[in-house]
Amino acid sequence: MDKNNYKVISDGVYEVLKPKNYKIEKYEMGEYFSDSKRAFMIDYDESKKLIVLKTAVLQENESVEWREVSSWLFDENSDDKDKNGIKNDFCDSVLETLGDKAGLGGMKKVEMPSKKKKADTIDMESFSARFLDICPQAKAAYKQNVSMYNEFLYDAFFKEYGVKELQNVISEGNARKISKFFELLNTSYINGEKNVASTIVYTIICGTLYSSNPCEKEIEKQLEKYPYLASAVRNSKKILSTPKAREKYGL
Repeated sequence: MDKNNYKVISDGVYEVLKPKNYKIEKYEMGEYFSDSKRAFMIDYDESKKLIVLKTAVLQENESVEWREVSSWLFDENSDDKDKNGIKNDFCDSVLETLGDKAGLGGMKKVEMPSKKKKADTIDMESFSARFLDICPQAKAAYKQNVSMYNEFLYDAFFKEYGVKELQNVISEGNARKISKFFELLNTSYINGEKNVASTIVYTIICGTLYSSNPCEKEIEKQLEKYPYLASAVRNSKKILSTPKAREKYGL
């Protein structure tokens, strides 16, 4: 993560903590903020592209146990809007952790989607919950989507992260994970509402097939197990056979 982007977020959090007598403490891996009773730290996981706000209660002669308060995806596609949104969320998360509800002023906390297990059909919320269960690394991106737009723009989310996670799971080559991913897509396609089925076929699968990393052989291999989904994908590819048609669907 770019040092300047990290500094904007870190400085924003410190501005909230400074009036509460928190000071910057240095350690071998970087820095954290502490008032000798509690500490906050901002960490960046390069492998997952996640920036994470952590906190710990400090007790004399006891080891420090950090717990995650909030996390967001921040990669090469992130911009100033994302950076400022993360800063606001981290500041709110700090105030909420400290019980200072009067000071909350940034973005609202985002609730994760529910599976709605008793529902007869799978709606977009339920599909999103199942997707995030098998791709937990995308939870930060989900929160980011909802916070930025004050609603879940599912097409934008799955166009980027549905495709990205499908590409990633195929690239990893773990047969169990690949099978689990396609089982989710098939079950949700068969039992899903119209927008769920369309998202699976056009946005995720066809979005991957027409991307810079199409994974075509493995996708075709997996679809052999699911004839209804495979048929839907074949028909969709006919519709998307021209550049003009693909442009219409944002592919």
